[in-house]
Amino acid sequence: MKQNLITSIDDWIGIYAHYRSDGDKQTLRLGAELLIEHKRFYALNPALGRAATVATLHMDVTCILAALLCDLVGENLVNEQSLKKLFGDELVVLINQSLTALTTIDLSLRKLPEEEKHQQIEQLRRMLLAYVNDARVIIICLADRLQLLRQATSLEDAVRRELAQECRDIYAPLANRLGLGQIKWEMEDWSFRYQEPVQYHQIAKMLDERRGDREKYIEMFVTQLKQLLGQYGVKAEVCGRVKHIYSIWRKMQKKGQDFHQLFDIRAVRVLVDSKVACYTVLGIVHTQWQPIPGEFDDYIAVPKKNHYQSLHTAVMGPDNKTVEIQIRTHAMHEHAEFGVAAHWAYKEGKDKEGVDNRLLWLRGLIESLTGSGDESLSNELQEQLDEDRVYVLTPKGKILDFPSGATAVDFAYRIHTQVGHQCRGAKINGRMVPLNRPLQNADCVEVLTAKQGQPSRDWLNPSLGYVKTAKARAKIRDWFNKLDFDENIAAGRSALEKEFKRLNYQDVNFEQLARQLKMHADEMFAKLGRGELGAGQVSGLLGKKSDDLRQVRPRKKNRDGQIQIHGVGNLLIHLAACCKPVAHDPIIGFITQGRGVTVHRADCPNILRLKDEQRERLIAVDWMDSEKNHYAVDITIHAYQGNHLVKDITSLFTAEKIPIVGIQMNNRDDDHTTTIELAVEISGLEQLTRILAKINQIPNILQVQRR
Repeated sequence: MKQNLITSIDDWIGIYAHYRSDGDKQTLRLGAELLIEHKRFYALNPALGRAATVATLHMDVTCILAALLCDLVGENLVNEQSLKKLFGDELVVLINQSLTALTTIDLSLRKLPEEEKHQQIEQLRRMLLAYVNDARVIIICLADRLQLLRQATSLEDAVRRELAQECRDIYAPLANRLGLGQIKWEMEDWSFRYQEPVQYHQIAKMLDERRGDREKYIEMFVTQLKQLLGQYGVKAEVCGRVKHIYSIWRKMQKKGQDFHQLFDIRAVRVLVDSKVACYTVLGIVHTQWQPIPGEFDDYIAVPKKNHYQSLHTAVMGPDNKTVEIQIRTHAMHEHAEFGVAAHWAYKEGKDKEGVDNRLLWLRGLIESLTGSGDESLSNELQEQLDEDRVYVLTPKGKILDFPSGATAVDFAYRIHTQVGHQCRGAKINGRMVPLNRPLQNADCVEVLTAKQGQPSRDWLNPSLGYVKTAKARAKIRDWFNKLDFDENIAAGRSALEKEFKRLNYQDVNFEQLARQLKMHADEMFAKLGRGELGAGQVSGLLGKKSDDLRQVRPRKKNRDGQIQIHGVGNLLIHLAACCKPVAHDPIIGFITQGRGVTVHRADCPNILRLKDEQRERLIAVDWMDSEKNHYAVDITIHAYQGNHLVKDITSLFTAEKIPIVGIQMNNRDDDHTTTIELAVEISGLEQLTRILAKINQIPNILQVQRR
């Protein structure tokens, strides 16, 4: 058995220490022998795998040893004094820091109740704080997570999925921010394999089926490109590039394309000596082969947040097959593969200046995590780690980055809290735009402010899309929290009544709604007034029965699966034409003579006017969850007449993918107003609330409500 262990260590040293000096190899062998002395054969794999990942990143010997031996210290199999004698104080310090971070991560892996999820964010925050002091700590932690993923095939499915979710949401983006491309891609592929095994294996199979033809084609393309660059005197290294399964799936989802429509299944990478040569190669490629519109990205001029630089383009190659080409310098490639770890390869980690420059984003992240609640903190962290970001300019030329979907309001609060509060308009590239217009890359944003301004409550309405970032949302809420309680109650009641009027709800019991939220009515109104609750959230509760009214008799469903009938078998069901109930409206069934059950809204006037003897024919019904059902709704719009009014309204419905099945207009010449009656099909109450709110934002609209 011991001979087997020694052979495994010899193999490991041969593979992962071949570029080291003899002294480094001897040090690693000494550490490996210490590991053999205290570990059984099966227990070597985690330590060797973790250390191998660190070694692949060209980290210094101390870092590799820390990854190799940290389990021995954590399990009290060796004492710190003996390690200090063998390897010095630096190794012991690094192991202790790494163990602290790894323990923090392990705690976060436990299945926590929903109300304790904030603990995970705080644990991660502590890990990041530890990381600021020594970049090697986080590299060891990431290597440990990756090794866990590799070995997770033997874990229970639920545990494996939870690990995969955490790695895909937190640690893979973190590796990406540090430029650790190797770790990022492998983490994402393993996570995808555990979470979506069917789709993973489908893509893997398609890749295998086409691998032979693809490799022959790439070999031919690489040969042609090398000859072409040689003719122009460009010295370059050209090779085929491996496409990772998760990135293929993500692009399929993002572009709405199938596997055979992707441009970068066939991919080539070109490495040159200078930036000038990068653009020279780009020109040669575009001259030889037709570029595909919309598939060019210049990450050299505008690097990604993790300092990634490269030119990406896609061309129509020989035989009309698409090929993606990445062009970068050798230094850019070094950073793309090893990121922050690459800087520790120089001077054996003694010169940390380069690393500190790369870690500015992390320090900024920790300083910015100032959300007043745990949810805000979690959202801010996700925003910072999100890969999809846009880069915009201030009028003075400073570059700021935001999560995709951020607006001028987010920009204003990023500049200063008071600028956000007083924001009244925005110019993008010199032109006035709506405040909820999403920012795009390279936009130049100018905020227009009022001398005495305050935030609008509409900014907190997610349906209107004014605010994306958790930081801006928290600052707006803080402002409203400072208003007098009575003012908040009045504002909240007004907003809720306006919402119910728009939805055509009558005689709503506010106290009963508040009880469903486990609060008093005034507290509910105050939260609405402060923006902590949305009117849409509260109105959605009308579709849910309170606990004291809910019936628990067996439920059976009708044939179309849209409505549940309490305590009876299948009956013929149809929706009442008088009130046209929509999914999640409070509803009641009326047993007709010969036509089955007619389903009405609970507040339908025809139901409210029923005689006592007719009320015996009422029956409890409820909605079933279904994303594919659509319901007819009538909407009435009062507005001033305008040339583009109907176009603005219909364009909004088109953008929201809501079909208009009928429209009728009635103009009044005496006051230049018009009444528009729309019949539309919606998927549910949430969609109706959102479209009514957006219609109300159109210029010249006086009132909009559901009939």
